[in-house]
Amino acid sequence: MVFEVIPIGAPLLAIVAVFAGWVIWHRKLRRSVADTVITLGVIFMAIAWMNGISVLLGPGYLGFIGPFNEMLQMIPILLIGLGVDYSIHLTSRYREEMAAGKEVVEAAVTASRTVGVALVLATVTTSVGFLTNIFSPVAAIADFGVVATVGIGSAFVLMLGWKTPPSTSLRRRTSPVSKRYWNRLLTPVRSLTKTSVFSSTTNGS
Repeated sequence: MVFEVIPIGAPLLAIVAVFAGWVIWHRKLRRSVADTVITLGVIFMAIAWMNGISVLLGPGYLGFIGPFNEMLQMIPILLIGLGVDYSIHLTSRYREEMAAGKEVVEAAVTASRTVGVALVLATVTTSVGFLTNIFSPVAAIADFGVVATVGIGSAFVLMLGWKTPPSTSLRRRTSPVSKRYWNRLLTPVRSLTKTSVFSSTTNGS
């Protein structure tokens, strides 16, 4: 009866307007909304990656899995929960480092190096758990395990590699800092590579 007098879109627009005004007025909330939007964008990218890779693994290409079935419709919901969990851990550690007085890129690198290790272990154990489904005699369950593993790996890679740089850029309000972020993050790997090459050269001579 109420919506016969007032269109349902009116209260929805009012709620959106109030929330938008609150976000604009409250600075900390504005950052939280930005992190939420970035997280959702990365999750949608992970779902797209999962679907694309699953097509390549399916009939007509590699033939490793069968055609899409109803069980696979549950995996995007799984990725949303997992991606949000990844984001909460990364964002919380990043904000802790910022509160400790670190520079933006340094805080992002520290968060990725510390929380990233834990996320690697969580991703591996979760993937192994889902991959055990490949031993199921039911083809749909086996395909579910493979596709879920692909989605979990995609969510991890994208969340670690694409979520942090946009967040740091928004905080600085300057040019994108993804190049600096990756340079700092990969410094230990480069140092290890140089050390290995130097040792090999020394032993060879």
